[in-house]
Amino acid sequence: MDSSRSITHRRVLAISLPIVLSNISIPILGAIDTGVIGQLGDAIAIGAVGIGAIILGAVYWLFGFLRMGTTGFVAQAFGRDDTSEVVALLIRGILIGCFCGLFVILIHPIIFWLSFLISPSSNQVEVLALEYMSVRIFSAPAIISTYAVMGWLIALEKTKYVLILQLTMNGLNAILDFWFVLGLGWGVEGVAWATFIAEWFAFFVGLGICFIKTFVGGKVISGNSERKGKIFNPATGEQESEVILASKADLDGSVEIAQKAFETWSLNPPLQRARIMFKFKELIEKNFDELAKLIVSEHGKVYEDAKGSLIRGLEVVEFA
Repeated sequence: MDSSRSITHRRVLAISLPIVLSNISIPILGAIDTGVIGQLGDAIAIGAVGIGAIILGAVYWLFGFLRMGTTGFVAQAFGRDDTSEVVALLIRGILIGCFCGLFVILIHPIIFWLSFLISPSSNQVEVLALEYMSVRIFSAPAIISTYAVMGWLIALEKTKYVLILQLTMNGLNAILDFWFVLGLGWGVEGVAWATFIAEWFAFFVGLGICFIKTFVGGKVISGNSERKGKIFNPATGEQESEVILASKADLDGSVEIAQKAFETWSLNPPLQRARIMFKFKELIEKNFDELAKLIVSEHGKVYEDAKGSLIRGLEVVEFA
């Protein structure tokens, strides 16, 4: 995405509308838990899930700064075309989220004790609420790290993916709630496990969205195409992954950037160009085994044959 595009009403609406819808859907996670457990007709269970969801929601939102802070820093780095910093900020945000989540897990007995001290309930409600929260607390690293992921996506104006993440989490949670509670009869514990799985799943989906990017001209772009291609392992016939297919506009833009790069590249002395090519050769040699495994999975070659292909590729680099 070009950070220099003019600010229009359409651009602002495209950024803000998915965020508004995403924020509206946030309370749905706890509401679904409460609604499904309500089908059992047990007032104690309903109260336990309700108070448990409120407590955890309040605790997690204490780390909401990670979303806002990440958005600001990433937007600045993106505006000055600092690709390495954009990527580094995502990694830092996720690491901070993971450490904060682990800290919450570590002190969760104190958190639960203080919560019930401030908002006491009957013994029966507190017992079931503890059962519910004792499962969900272990998704704290996922939830808090997802704040950083969402902030990163917002900074790059990819807010539709923020909405997709929220809907994915809510949708999977609803499906698992009905299965675990009404289908398997797990009760309060089933509701907790459903939310736990949904929160971790959404986190990994967010990581996938963030790292499936295209680098052109030293910038991170996502392209304008909605088409995707499936990658199959030729040896097994099984689908292994999926890639975004570039549009004609993406290709034309890449060619134009390459032509401009050639103008400056051709002015560099041969010695300087040779150093860059030798650095490229060092990177291939350093990641030789990993590259060979990728050739095996994507081309169906046996491992030794894949190594031979890499060696021939290195010879081409050396000649260049």
